[in-house]
Amino acid sequence: LKDITFVNKNTGYICGAGGEIFKTTGAGSTWKKLETKVFSGLVSILFLDPQKGICVSNKGEILETDNGGEQWSIYPGNNYLSLNRLVKAAQSALYISGFNGLILKTNL
Repeated sequence: LKDITFVNKNTGYICGAGGEIFKTTGAGSTWKKLETKVFSGLVSILFLDPQKGICVSNKGEILETDNGGEQWSIYPGNNYLSLNRLVKAAQSALYISGFNGLILKTNL
């Protein structure tokens, strides 16, 4: 497992190897595995609110959900473009860092 984020005191998410994402709604007492349909290492996860989340992989994939992780949209990456960190810097900006000095910015 690589990264963890909580959207409130009860609901949180963990991502890791093999495309795994787990969700808790019980403050970490139990975890449910979510279906992502990717098999690469997921290295960073961030939820902007209880429904909207983003996750990035070491193969350059970006995953996005609008329903609390029940379904994920996958934006394919490039095996040579490793992404490694998501950061929400302001109300309307999200940054993604990656291999070889890559920095991506998107407006929310």
